[in-house]
Amino acid sequence: AACAHGHGWAPALGLLKQMQEKHMEPHSISYNAAMSACERAAQWQRALLLLEDMTLKGMQPGSHTRNTAINACLHGALWESALQLVADSADPDDLTYGCAALVLAAAGVQNGQALALYREACERGVLNHWSQRQAGAMDLHRLPVEVAKLAVYSVLLDRLTNNAGNFGDLIIIVGQGHHSE
Repeated sequence: AACAHGHGWAPALGLLKQMQEKHMEPHSISYNAAMSACERAAQWQRALLLLEDMTLKGMQPGSHTRNTAINACLHGALWESALQLVADSADPDDLTYGCAALVLAAAGVQNGQALALYREACERGVLNHWSQRQAGAMDLHRLPVEVAKLAVYSVLLDRLTNNAGNFGDLIIIVGQGHHSE
C-alpha cells in the first residue's frame, strides 16, 4: 500500500521484477499499484512503460489503469499520448475525460482540442454541466477547475453561435451550497 502512495515507486517496480524472476505473472492489480506509485512520484516514463508491458503481455488495461496512465501524462505534458489513451479506451469515464482535459490545460494546448474532448464527453453522456435541480443552470460543483472552464466556454460559444444575440439568463452554480452533497 505504501508503494502505491508514491513513497515507493522503486520498491513497487522491484516487486514486479521479483515476481517475473520467480516465473509468477503479475496480475493487473500489481501493475496498477506500481503504475500508481510511479505516477504519484512523477515517474511518468516508468508508468507508461508499465502500461506498454501490460499490453504486450496481452492484458487488457481497465479504466483505472488508463486513468493512471493519463495522469502520468500530466507530469510529462504528454497531451498527445493522453488523447491517444482516451481514444483507446473502450469505455472512458468522467475521470478519463477529466484527467485528459487537465493534461491538455497543463500543456497549454489550444482550447479547440480541449473543447472537442469536452464535447465528446458530453455527447457520450459521461459529463454533464447542466443542473438536475434548476432548468437552464450550469452546475460545476463536481468538475475540476479546468473542466469547468471548458464547460462554460462550450455553453458561451454555443449561445454566441446559435442564438443570434438572444442570450437570455445563464446561471452558473459553483462552490458548496445548501444542496451540495
